[in-house]
Amino acid sequence: MDKKEAFALLQVPEHASSKEIKQAFERLYEANKQLLEHAPLESQKQLYRKRMSQYWQAYASLVDIGKQENISKFSGEEMSKKSTPEMKMTGKPGKFFQSEPKPDKKKDLNELPWKPIAVAALIGLGIFIAWKIIFAIPAPVKELMAQMEYISGGTFEMGCTQEQRGKCADNELPGHAVTLSSFQIGKFEVTRAQWYAVMKYYPKAGSPCNQPNCPIVQVSWEEVQLFLQKLNKMTGQSFRLPTEAEWEYAARGGNASRNAVFAGSNQFNQIARLANAPYPVGSLAANEKQLFNMSGNVWEWCQDGFDANYYKNSPKANPQGQSTASCKVIRGGSFKSKENSMRVSSRNCLDKNQHSEEVGFRLAITFSR
Repeated sequence: MDKKEAFALLQVPEHASSKEIKQAFERLYEANKQLLEHAPLESQKQLYRKRMSQYWQAYASLVDIGKQENISKFSGEEMSKKSTPEMKMTGKPGKFFQSEPKPDKKKDLNELPWKPIAVAALIGLGIFIAWKIIFAIPAPVKELMAQMEYISGGTFEMGCTQEQRGKCADNELPGHAVTLSSFQIGKFEVTRAQWYAVMKYYPKAGSPCNQPNCPIVQVSWEEVQLFLQKLNKMTGQSFRLPTEAEWEYAARGGNASRNAVFAGSNQFNQIARLANAPYPVGSLAANEKQLFNMSGNVWEWCQDGFDANYYKNSPKANPQGQSTASCKVIRGGSFKSKENSMRVSSRNCLDKNQHSEEVGFRLAITFSR
């Protein structure tokens, strides 16, 4: 790996010090290690292992990993892996080579029952090919699955908090402590390409942003429930909409929150913009948890029904909202919204059978050990 590629992979400038490079490596490695531990599918685990290996190789190509100050808490973990070639230092700064793992002892070829093995292999290959043709998960859905971010559970102040004072509506009162279990949430809003890969149609009411990576809009809460059913059948997972509390906790940055007014900043134009149409997901800056467009772009459906007085009697742990309410919570504001509606505590709702060019959604999934 050349140095330019390594700097880009670790997201550090080329003039970064060894200490800054080490910090960036450990931050990225730790984040993917957590995702690896919590990933429900083997395909996701393979992706995270690959990323961790790439981060290690980038780090080793930029610093002398033999120096004491460059030894990372993950160095021993990477050097001792037996599933990958052993890393050995050459003695030169930033250089290393790989030696192949020792092969296992194998039986004499004449001892193996070749005919049954060959027949079983052919049968297995046929089944595998048929499975790939019939049940293969479309690329946009695989992308969606890989873009789920782990949010560690914790306790936070929900509603009208200190930085929101003077801007809050009555339905944001009172501010109250909420404790949430760990969960995963989409890094981006669900896109048009991902919607089509599952549903095989686009909404009849079009969108002024019609690129594949634009957020899907003009879908009602009820239609999203059908999308979730089909997606879960396709993937074998349990995707859902986030609860209102999960959405706000994630928008605020989870346990890394800097208590910003908007999702990731106190200046809305750093993370959102007013426009004539939605813009492709991932535009502008992310928040503390690397979640994009949680302020602005499109309002996002939540699982909860809306109750303007819910905060007065909200459960302290994992609140689920008013389940029977027909008006479902939407959060985050849109490309047309006023600045005040883009705040992380701002609440709104839309009837579950209605749709709008300003309303889309992102996914969540319960984390279970």
